[in-house]
Parts: sequence; C-alpha cells; structure tokens
Amino acid sequence: MTFNLKRTFLMSAAILGLGVATMNNTTNVKAENIKYDNVYGANQNYRRYEATDMTLNNADVISSKEFDSTANEASDNSYVSVKQNGSVNFVAKEGADGLTVRYTVPDGSTSKISVLVNGKKVKTFNLDSKWAWQYVDGDNVYDSPRENGHARFRFDEVHGFFGVHVNKGDHVTIQNEEGSLGLDFVELENVEAPKKQPANSISLADFGAKSGQDSTQALKEAIKQAREKHKVLYIPEGQYLINDKIGIDGDGLTVTGAGMWYTDLHFTSNEAGKGGFNIGHDSNNLTFSHFSMSSELTSRYQQNAQYKAFAGSLGKNSKIDSLWIEHFECGAWIGDYANAHDMKYTDGLVIENSRIRNNLADGVNLAQGTKNSVVRNSNVRGNGDDSLASWASIADGTESAITESNVFEHNTIELGWRAGGIGIFGGKNHKITNNLIKDNRGGAGIRISTVFDGHNFDLNDNGIEVNNNQIVKSGTTNDFYGLKRGSFDFERVKGDIRNIRLNNNNIVDGVVDDVTKNFELTNESVKISNNTHSNDKAIQNINQLTHQEISEKENYTLYYFDGEHEQDGKVVRYWTPKSSNIKIESWMTYSNSKGKKVFNFTNEDVPNFLPEEKTKFLRDYTYQGEQEKDGNIIRFWSKK
Repeated sequence: MTFNLKRTFLMSAAILGLGVATMNNTTNVKAENIKYDNVYGANQNYRRYEATDMTLNNADVISSKEFDSTANEASDNSYVSVKQNGSVNFVAKEGADGLTVRYTVPDGSTSKISVLVNGKKVKTFNLDSKWAWQYVDGDNVYDSPRENGHARFRFDEVHGFFGVHVNKGDHVTIQNEEGSLGLDFVELENVEAPKKQPANSISLADFGAKSGQDSTQALKEAIKQAREKHKVLYIPEGQYLINDKIGIDGDGLTVTGAGMWYTDLHFTSNEAGKGGFNIGHDSNNLTFSHFSMSSELTSRYQQNAQYKAFAGSLGKNSKIDSLWIEHFECGAWIGDYANAHDMKYTDGLVIENSRIRNNLADGVNLAQGTKNSVVRNSNVRGNGDDSLASWASIADGTESAITESNVFEHNTIELGWRAGGIGIFGGKNHKITNNLIKDNRGGAGIRISTVFDGHNFDLNDNGIEVNNNQIVKSGTTNDFYGLKRGSFDFERVKGDIRNIRLNNNNIVDGVVDDVTKNFELTNESVKISNNTHSNDKAIQNINQLTHQEISEKENYTLYYFDGEHEQDGKVVRYWTPKSSNIKIESWMTYSNSKGKKVFNFTNEDVPNFLPEEKTKFLRDYTYQGEQEKDGNIIRFWSKK
C-alpha cells in the first residue's frame, strides 16, 4: 500500500532549512493556546548545523544507508569523519551561549575536541564511548559484541557553554585533538539566564548540598522538609551527585531548578535499581521543572535495570516541564505495579518542553492505565526502544484499567536506534498529532500493534486518531528479526487492531514501504485517508504579493505559507510576508537606520508591536530578520 502522491502539506521548516524556530514558554499554558512555529514537531530553542554542510579540514563525509553502517545512525545517513588535528568550521547564523555536539567514537575509546570561536580556543570537551555502543540480538540488547549481534547506539552527545557569547557571523571550529572522531551535527543555543529561587521555597543548598559533591542525603532530607512544610524545593546551579534511587511519596511537591543548562542531578551508580526518581503510588500534583538529569548507567541488565529517570504513578495532575533527561534506562515509565486491590493511576500528567535523549530504552512509556496524559513540545532523540509509547499493559498480579485518551503532539522524535518513533500498544481514544519523526531507522516511524499482552484494542470504540504527522527517512529493512518496517507499521499478534484513523499524514523519503502490515487493512481496522507522500524535489518559493522568487537565504518564519502546486517536476510554494498584515500607526515609536524608520514586532502569526523605548531587545528577544514595507523597515523578534 502506498500513499496518494498528491502534495498538500507544508514540509517542516526544520527539514527544509527554512528559518529557525524558538521555544515558547508554555508553562501553565493551555494546549489550545500554544503557538507553534512549524506544522510538525516541537518549538526548538536551538539551531542545528549539520557537519556535512561545514567547511572540512582533514575530514571526510561518510554516507551510507546500509543496515549495519555507522552512517545509518546519523542524521540524513551522513556524518563527518575527522582525523586527528582535523577540524570542521561553520558560521553562526545567530547568537549563542551553549552548544551540543552529536558524535561517535569507537567502542571502548575516548576522544577530545576543542571549540574555537574566531580562531581562539574557548572550550574543550572530553568524549567517551562509555554510555554508547549496545549490541542487539533478537529480543535482547547486550553491552558487548555478539556473534549475531548488531552494533547500535554508536552516537552520543555532549553539551556545555562556550564560555563566551557567540555572535551572528562568528566562525566556530570543532577540532579533533586526539583519537578517532565522527561528527554528526552541532546545535547552538542562546541560553536564557538562570532562574532565581522562587518565593515560598527552600534550597537544596540549605541542607549542605554542594556542586560536585555527594548530595544524596541532602536531597532526601530536602524533599522530606519541602513536603512537610508545603514549600517548593529549589535546586540551584551546579551538578549534584546522587548515589541512590530517590523515593517520592506525597501530594503537591514541586522540585525546580535554575534551568536545564544550569542544574544537573547526576546519579553516580551503574548498578541496577540505583538511580532516578521512584514515585510512590499515593502521590498527586507533583511538578518537576527546569533542571537536567543524567547518570552513570551503561547497561540494561538484560532488561532488568529498573533505572528510569521517572518511574511509578504520578497520580492526578502532575507535570514534568523543561527537563533534560539523558543516559537512563528510560526517560519516564509511567504506571503503578501494586497489587490488584491497591492500584493507582496516572491521570492528567503533562510532559512538555523537555529533551529526552540517548537513553537505553524508551523515551516515555504511558502504561498501566495511564489516562488523559500528554507529551508535547519535546525533543526525543537517540533512544533505544520506542521513543514515545502508550501501552495498555496489565502487569502480573495487577488488574490495571485500560490506557485511554493519551496525547502525543508537536514533538520532534529522531534518530531512535531500536523500535518505533511512536508506539501504540492498545488502549482507546488516543491522539497522535503534529509530530515530526525523522531518521528513525531502528523500526517504524509509527507502530501500532498487539505484540504485547494487555487490553489491546478491544475497548477502542471511539477510535484512535493519527493525524497531521510528518515521517521523514524512517523505517528499516531489518527490525533485527529480518522483517521490514515502514513509515507506518501494523502488526496483529495477540488481538485485533480496530478503529485506527490515519489522516493527513505526510511521508518523506521512507526507507521502505509507506505502510507495512501482517494482515489486510479494512476501514473497520485502519481507515486511511488524505495522506501524502513526498520525495526530494526541486522547490521554488514565490512571494505571493510580487510573484517574484524568494531567496533561499530568507527566514521563512517571517512568512505565511499560502499553498503549493507541482509544475514541470518541481514544487512551487507561495508565501506572504508577515509585514504585509502590519499597519503602521502614528503612535508607534521607531528608530532610524540608513534613513529609514525601523518598527519592531514579534514574529508570531499575529505580530505584536514592540515599543522602542520600553523593550529590552537584546536581553529579552532574539532578532529573527526584517522586511521592508512602504519605505519602512519592519524588524521581527522572538521572545527568548
């Protein structure tokens, strides 16, 4: 089965390189009020620079789509091999304070890179393979090579501050100081200032915790005091070392940090069951926000690691907001595993604005009766099982209810190395919408199946909606069992699949078929309509008002998309400048540039005027570009 070849949807700006998106502050904002810069995916507060597009010195581009190649795990099937003392160089397209580097080094080895800005060394990163390199053999994942195993998880990431502010136009160089090095991409980010301690709070520092030192007991006592005294627990800047799993049981606890770039809880044990937060099943209204979590875990322990960043039932109306979660077994595994007569369910959990990356298994799995919960506006990358999943599981000894009404929306899901980008394993009334799934080559882009025990789809009377997603270069020629998995995959094993609606999705350059299945699809099982398939084609962008071609250098976040059609083997897209809808009023303040008046506006879908004398432009806003109108300059900004 293939999708209709007509093209009706705008391809993601991230895929086409049409400008940069910025992350809106969505804390305590209703979903219907969030404004997304892209049709597909999350609002991202960083700009990516692919290594293959950089200026190379003593370095080579490596490209391959072979199943067991290193390049198959890289963005767009390509990365750059940098020899010792070799380098890559690129020009920053906007200001930045921090960077993230996705790299690969051989199993069991280390490397070192220097970061230079305009030729001056400003930062050194030590690279290590310790968290990477797993070997898949059938159902299991191993830590060392096996005769029939397939090496995976070859790439890892490192991030940190430059130490200086990088300005637009600065030259950034990544230089290999030692060892074998492969670079996939670099992301630059303009990092907001650290968050101050909020009112009605206690600080982890009040309990003797210090950056770089073991703070396990301090954290346990601080959580206890915050719960008993109904205070917010604030974790200041620093990396706090934690050598045990942290239990949380109670209502109304808020744990918040100075920001995901400033506050890190680093779990120091590599033993099974010795890290992450374990949520007791009598907890409700929990909030975790604005910090990062990392660990020393390097093994799944034959799928018995029990080392999730978050595990358990979060009760009613809990939130995980603006966290960076990396190097755990899973980012979050949500579900209670108490006995049948004491089961508690997660209801109304919101996971948003987060980065869940490079974990050994699932990014997020909503299981054991989890309902009315949402994962949105998050980047889920480089994980070793389903990136996002909802599983209507019934664990041994429990009688869990069906998972229902869970939502995955506006997430960017990429570079998973085993299983699906999104997996739906039973349940009812779920909604999967406006996600960007890219380079998921360990399995299907979206998989819907009954391969596991549970409620499956027997109670799915109202249907599950899979709408308006874009799946790019995803699927696999071998799911480690010798089977192909398409951009969409349907597998019926332990029950029927029914009432799935697949509408208005777009597939771009799928690895194999658009849809793979092991049974005949019908309208009663899977109803497919208005989906599209896109391949790489020449694209011509036209100003709708002047009908003149728009330069490829334009920032397309400053335009409204007005439709497209195919002409002479290319796609013609029409755009309207946002400045066209702006009316200059006499009361608006302005500055002058080269004899023209400059008026400042946000670059939202409905641009808002920014008063010249009351707006801290460089402090609070990021410059996005400008357009001329009626002899004036309209300058656009996005809020940091």
